[in-house]
Amino acid sequence: MYRKMLVLLILFPLILLGQQRHVSIDSARIYLNLAQELSVNNTTKALEYIQKTERLIASDDYTTTDKYLEADLLITKSRVYYVNGDYTFVYENMLKAYNLSSSINYYSGMAKSLNGQGIVLQAIENHEEAIADFKKSIEYFNKEVFDPYILAVYVNIAISLIEHKKYEEARNYLAMVIDADYERTNNYYQHLALNKLGYIYKKEKKYQLALEYFSKVLTDKIEPNIWEKAYANNEIASCYLALGKIDVALGYAKKGLQYAKAVGAKWDMERSYYVMYKVYSKLNNTKEALSYYELSAAYKDSLFSQIRLHQIDLMKLRKDEKERSILIAENEMKDAKIKRDNILLISIVGIAVFLLLLLLQHRKRIKREARLYEEIKLQSAEVEAQNETIQNHNKILVKHNQAKDRLISVFSHDLRSPISSMEQLLELMVQGHFSEEEVKDLMEELLIQVRSTSFMLNDLLKWAKLQLDGLEVNPVKVDLIEKVKRTLNSFYLNIKRKNILIENNRKGNNVLLIYADDAHVNIILHNMLANAIKYTDVKKSIKITYETAETGTTLSIFNEGVVISDTRIAEILNTNKALNSEKGTSLERGEGIGLLLIKRFVTINDCTLDIKAHPSKGTEFLVTFPKFKS
Repeated sequence: MYRKMLVLLILFPLILLGQQRHVSIDSARIYLNLAQELSVNNTTKALEYIQKTERLIASDDYTTTDKYLEADLLITKSRVYYVNGDYTFVYENMLKAYNLSSSINYYSGMAKSLNGQGIVLQAIENHEEAIADFKKSIEYFNKEVFDPYILAVYVNIAISLIEHKKYEEARNYLAMVIDADYERTNNYYQHLALNKLGYIYKKEKKYQLALEYFSKVLTDKIEPNIWEKAYANNEIASCYLALGKIDVALGYAKKGLQYAKAVGAKWDMERSYYVMYKVYSKLNNTKEALSYYELSAAYKDSLFSQIRLHQIDLMKLRKDEKERSILIAENEMKDAKIKRDNILLISIVGIAVFLLLLLLQHRKRIKREARLYEEIKLQSAEVEAQNETIQNHNKILVKHNQAKDRLISVFSHDLRSPISSMEQLLELMVQGHFSEEEVKDLMEELLIQVRSTSFMLNDLLKWAKLQLDGLEVNPVKVDLIEKVKRTLNSFYLNIKRKNILIENNRKGNNVLLIYADDAHVNIILHNMLANAIKYTDVKKSIKITYETAETGTTLSIFNEGVVISDTRIAEILNTNKALNSEKGTSLERGEGIGLLLIKRFVTINDCTLDIKAHPSKGTEFLVTFPKFKS
């Protein structure tokens, strides 16, 4: 009797502890399921449930690791952050989820994490790699029983195919989603597919068919989530706009904007504001149209910068992952070597034991210790050599990354202005704002701009090829007057739009030779002229003059319009980082990097930069280049 009671007293705490652990795991799984259901409609609430799940996993009751639960937590958390636009976080955690799932052969987790990596690549417009990840995801899904999540992968493949204009192939994937036969509690995947089918027909200008598919989403007896409502309403507005039903389009556009604000995603906000801008433009409400255009442009610029940043972060993540794989392989090799060394050591010890039976113990021990000491010394030397090699590789990688960052900055800054001008002109032409005769004249002007931009791009590419191993200066003989002329051509449309008079005073000189890096001169001139055009008033002039002295050749660019302040001059000349960009005379925007590029390339080419303010007249930028000495 007493013995039975004693056994019960011992087992009762263990049973209670086991029950608590199971309750903790079950509660965590419940919270995680709730977070998954709210991941689109209410990201704030979804994050609260995720945090509760994390707290349960971190608690003392969670004594046994459930890697399946932890992998699902990483995937769900990444889905929520994807809605919020934090793609770097999503990609990093999806990689962790994939590695964790791989370690336990959790095929569903591997499939979902690959899909998560794919949608990040898709978001930064890397569609080919995204499709490859989606197809790998399908392979893992097919290794287990049917999981409706695979339908989301079909939709994602279709989205990337649409971007490549492979509409028929995309339709086939979307049809598989709509025709899928399974027990469901919502039509989330079907709503996704219907919206994308409508989008394809809209791209093909089959507006009535497109409207049918978008309407199916909004009228479904199972209510769609707010993300799909925002998408459908905006696309319906676009269709009615194309059909000339402006008032109907306005009603749907307002609904789309309301739902987009509820979602809070930048992509949806930019799209909704742009649709509102198009509607009010058709209504000839210039004030409202301009207001929504500025909001759309702000989100578009933000998304452009965000995509570039995420591309850079993604490159770093991939590099880190590659280095991690290399490190794992090296560690495995080291482990294998240690095992071999251990076997060898055991053999030596065995032989030593055998020899100890034959020889004096003391003498053998001394020899063995001496041998082991030499081995350790040799291994230490090898490790030091390996560490030195790794450090050298790291220095090279840092240098390459810095060079790539500079190249990205130069390309994005110098190409934005001419491409933006061409885009605006083409948009006005497509909208029918010009007669056939005006279009013919404008096409000739556009050809001039394209050729000039092509010349500038070729120069940038040649320079970029030389700079891949780091920023270098290659001074050569450069015709300054010809360079200025070519650079002016690249701003042809900007100059014409603001009706600016260019006074290029060469003082009878047809050739003026300087000694500097050819590509660096292109960048200096491009940014000086861009700055002058930006701050020149409409119908005013830009005066370009050249002065040659013993100390060098000075290029002066004076623009009538905004007079730069002394404070701003001091900031430009004394600061080595990007400044806050001020709006131009026609509300032109900038990134604040142009002046930084001028300063950097002026300095490394032994040039000098000076800035002068002329009260009530304008601003003058002067750069003195070294003269070419034959």
